[in-house]
Amino acid sequence: MSETVVRFNQSNIIAKFNGEQANLLEFAEANNIEVSFGCRIGACGSCKVCFSEGKVKPLYRSGVDLDNDEVLLCCSVPDGQELVLEC
Repeated sequence: MSETVVRFNQSNIIAKFNGEQANLLEFAEANNIEVSFGCRIGACGSCKVCFSEGKVKPLYRSGVDLDNDEVLLCCSVPDGQELVLEC
């Protein structure tokens, strides 16, 4: 997997996602970014955040309704060159 630059706007942190972590939630935690979470399987929606640039790839279908600019961190990975998350 190629590296994707991920910018966490509110935390003011930029890091490179290389697939070492299974999903964006684990990636955020590995970079000491505090995000809400609950079930870790896409059922509760606690880890839902907005993104303003880039694309995400869902790892599996969740039970949570999402707008086009929202992502569940626990069941998604970046899909492209750069991703900007609002957390």
